[in-house]
Amino acid sequence: MSKIATVNVIQLADNGNVSSVRAWPETPEGNEEAEKHFLRIIKEHTSETAYEAEELQAMLDEGVCDEPSVGTKLFLTHSE
Repeated sequence: MSKIATVNVIQLADNGNVSSVRAWPETPEGNEEAEKHFLRIIKEHTSETAYEAEELQAMLDEGVCDEPSVGTKLFLTHSE
């Protein structure tokens, strides 16, 4: 069986259950779309000015957003 390389955005609800999983191909374009989606979810749950650009970049670099103000946990993962 062949594996599919993807970049994923996984969203957990407050109770720890998976509330959303989105996947894109592991390509430069797929990575860009996944990162945009990751940031869009953060911005939908907070004010536009809640985080500095450096803080958002750190979340992208770590692939995790576990900030109480967002109200959800996000993970940006890569799979093969």
